[in-house]
Amino acid sequence: MQALFLKKNDQRGLAHFVEHMAFDSTKHFPKNGIIDYLRSVGMRFGADINAFTNFDNTVYFMEVPVQTDEQSIKIVPNKALNILNDWVQHVLFNQEDVDNERKVILEEKRLRMTNTGARIWLDKALPILYKGSMYASRFPIGCLKV
Repeated sequence: MQALFLKKNDQRGLAHFVEHMAFDSTKHFPKNGIIDYLRSVGMRFGADINAFTNFDNTVYFMEVPVQTDEQSIKIVPNKALNILNDWVQHVLFNQEDVDNERKVILEEKRLRMTNTGARIWLDKALPILYKGSMYASRFPIGCLKV
């Protein structure tokens, strides 16, 4: 994803939105297929599978059990590599998923704004720490308009 300070006003929060969408449906893992597969191999969402968007990038991570071949060489399962590929170029934006994730992100933002520490960080600390840069006014979660 493009660094936050390079985004235009009408793109604020899109990296965070795509982060959420990447877990809903992709070309090879439709309808929560990524989460379903990773759970089937013993992974837990949050602990072993997650993502975050900060000012400069979006980071996806997953921990998967590796396979061992007959020469004791560890091999990453093809399905895990397919997930990485789908995250890079095959995220789907089905209308139902978009509507659902919009609600999730709006609730995430609401919860942050009701947290006193988060409000102080956004309203007071960021403008001081990042004075003179776009970081002072552009939090990665985005804005409601976008």
